[in-house]
Formats: sequence, C-alpha cells, structure tokens
Amino acid sequence: MPIVRLPYREERTNMNRTLRSTVLWILCLVIGTCSVLFIFLFFTVIIPHFIVLPIQPPEDYYGKGIWRDTSYSVLTDPTYIPIIDSKAYIWRQFTYVASDHNRHQSESWQSIVTYFDDNLYQSGWVRSEVDAPCNLYLPEARFLEAGNNGYIHYFRKGFEKNIVYGSEYRGDVICLAVWSSGIDENNLPKGFFIVLLTARQAWSAIP
Repeated sequence: MPIVRLPYREERTNMNRTLRSTVLWILCLVIGTCSVLFIFLFFTVIIPHFIVLPIQPPEDYYGKGIWRDTSYSVLTDPTYIPIIDSKAYIWRQFTYVASDHNRHQSESWQSIVTYFDDNLYQSGWVRSEVDAPCNLYLPEARFLEAGNNGYIHYFRKGFEKNIVYGSEYRGDVICLAVWSSGIDENNLPKGFFIVLLTARQAWSAIP
C-alpha cells in the first residue's frame, strides 16, 4: 500500500490562516459594495433634490409679481428602471397675471415667455426644441399644446451632452405653461395663468 504523508501541524496552520484571510477579504468586499450601494441609494432615492428657482413672475395689473402656490412632489414613472431611474423630483409654482390694456404695453403670451426667457438665461437655462417629457410633469399638457400659446421647456446650457438615443434628453428640465384666462369685451385676454415647473431625475443628483 502507498504511504500517505499527512501535512504537518505547521502546514495546516498556514492553510487555516490563508482560508481565514480569503474569507475576511470576501467579507470586506461584500460590506464595501453594500456600503457604496447604500450611499448611492441614499443620495438618489431617500434624499430629494429639488431644483428651486429664485425667479418672480412678471408684475400684473395691480403691480404685484408673486407666486400664489408652491408645491413639491416626487413622480414615479414605471417605464424606467425601478427605484432609481423612475423617480423625478418636481418643484412647481403657480400664479395669475391680470392684464391692463390701458397701459402702453399689455401682457401677452409672448411677452410673458420673453420675460422668463431672459431671466432663465441669466440663471444658466436655454429654451430648446429638443423633445422633453413635460407632458409627463405638467397636468396642463392635457389641454395645452406644446409651443406657442401653450407650454415650452428649458434645458441647462450645454445640455447637448445629455442627449441619448439620437434625440431623447435625459437631465434637468424646466417646463413653463402660459395660457389665457379668457377674453374681455374688446376681444383681448383678461389675464394669464402661469405654471413654472422644474424636474430632476433621481440619478442626476449624483455628481
């Protein structure tokens, strides 16, 4: 019969140390990976990151330019990756601007939009014709058309780098809806409702 040589006690001790080191290394790797994943989820899902704009609406007939309502919400879109890519942080403001047709210049859809064009450009935003999901964020999109006399959108300057799949934009967006409240006896708008809304995807909150 062949003689089987058993390992010495020292060899067995070295094997045990190697095994413990391997197990400890794998455990540290698992803990580190879980920690990174937790931090990522913490900053993208648990902590909301709203885009708040310090812009006042144009003055109305009474010389006031104030927002009448401000709200914060989180929109979940089931068509994207669950948990992370599906969340959008929505900041929304609403007001009404009454027209004064006795003034030299009365408010119109174009004058209100130009007002926001100028103010948002100074804050680093530009109006764009590239498709944006404002129809998902704006309830007013149910009765307003995109473009003139409806709603428009803005992207951050240099937004072209966030365009994917040829024409789809994935990044921060501002949606602006402006529509008339009705026509007076002179066939002129009585005033305009204004909704200014920002949307940020949860994943874009990570630097």
